[in-house]
Amino acid sequence: MGDPFTGDDWLVLKPLVPDVAVIQVQVADSEGNAVIFGPRWENEEQAKASKRTIIITERLVDTETIRRSPEQVVIPGFRVSHVVHLPFAAHPTSVYHAYDYDEDHIRQYAEVSRTPEGCQEYLDEYVYGVKDHWGYLELVGGVKHLNDLTADPILGY
Repeated sequence: MGDPFTGDDWLVLKPLVPDVAVIQVQVADSEGNAVIFGPRWENEEQAKASKRTIIITERLVDTETIRRSPEQVVIPGFRVSHVVHLPFAAHPTSVYHAYDYDEDHIRQYAEVSRTPEGCQEYLDEYVYGVKDHWGYLELVGGVKHLNDLTADPILGY
């Protein structure tokens, strides 16, 4: 496409418009107003570009709590179609200021997933072999293990 000011040719691409963006956040309210501490990556842009946005939050707070610090809202509720309160949803990876990654579980996964059979065994045990997310969390070590991963409120990890 020709630049009308300089005459230079520019490559033009059609914008991406995903059907759904699924975004993990630390705090949100039931209206979808979402707070992201630390790196934001492209989460805000994903919410703007997508037809629908699902927020998965570690902590669900009331809207009044969000309204006390509106400057912390990265994704406003009007961009969000669904809010899911699901603590430790990113396990075995981490969520900044919520919990650290599970090094032992990641190592276990890396080891077994070297073969298609091992990967299938992992899926059978940790994905298909549990009733729900809570069953998965119990299988990986339960409350005691997850508490060991919880972030220090001062250090943030």
